[in-house]
Amino acid sequence: EYVAPVTEVEQKLSEIWANVLGIEQVGLHDNFFDLGGNSILIVSMHAKLQHELEISFAITALFKYPSIALLAKYLLSTSKNIIQEQSVDDKKMKFQQDYFKKLRSNRSNQSTEKLH
Repeated sequence: EYVAPVTEVEQKLSEIWANVLGIEQVGLHDNFFDLGGNSILIVSMHAKLQHELEISFAITALFKYPSIALLAKYLLSTSKNIIQEQSVDDKKMKFQQDYFKKLRSNRSNQSTEKLH
């Protein structure tokens, strides 16, 4: 029974899958392999998904999560983890930048003091 994709991610996945498989529509719970997908098409699908969604993920995820519903859930959890990691890295970077600015400022002040 066809169940339409609801979220933006599900709709985008469905659109890409339909394009790669050469079919009109892909439902939320349709299995990629049951629709005619194979390992060769998965390579094409993987490249398109990464490009269109601007996210990097292992090709094995397409074998592990063969429906739109499962893959969307996986990709959303993966992207949240990536965003959280970037946020932590950004905070570390900010701390490091502030530290080095302070260090340069102190050296600059010390150099000026030696001149007087």
